[in-house]
Amino acid sequence: HKPHLDIVKNDEYLYHEDYGHQGLLEEAYARSIQGLLDAGKKVILVYPVPEVGWNVQDYIARYFLKDPGSVFSQSTASTSYEVFAERNKRTISALDSVGMHENLIRVFPHESLCNSDIEGRCVAQKDGTLYYVDRDHVTNAGARLFVHGLVDKLPR
Repeated sequence: HKPHLDIVKNDEYLYHEDYGHQGLLEEAYARSIQGLLDAGKKVILVYPVPEVGWNVQDYIARYFLKDPGSVFSQSTASTSYEVFAERNKRTISALDSVGMHENLIRVFPHESLCNSDIEGRCVAQKDGTLYYVDRDHVTNAGARLFVHGLVDKLPR
């Protein structure tokens, strides 16, 4: 079931793909971000988190139940960076379209989760530390990977 988002433009209710719904949604996001920036607000723009596509905790639990003495490598719990990049190409492009601004902070979760430990893969765990609660929500440990440098950029 897809989320339902309504867009109203010039007092006209637009909701159907025939109206270019996706393009209007991208435009609306960019406008709202720009409005916050124009009002002097600091905006933290978090880019898409790679979706694993399967429940990480369940997968690892089943893995160890089958073979408790096994070694769980990072590559066993990873997903394709290429699939992530293709699936999120349009979203990333829309977020990039906001442009540069001194009050705009961009956070790129994929830079910490992908291509760092295994080229072409986004890791879901490392050394027994799970980075995902389920198929697409990060744990606190997963969030720390890409939020650690953000605190220094925030106003005191």
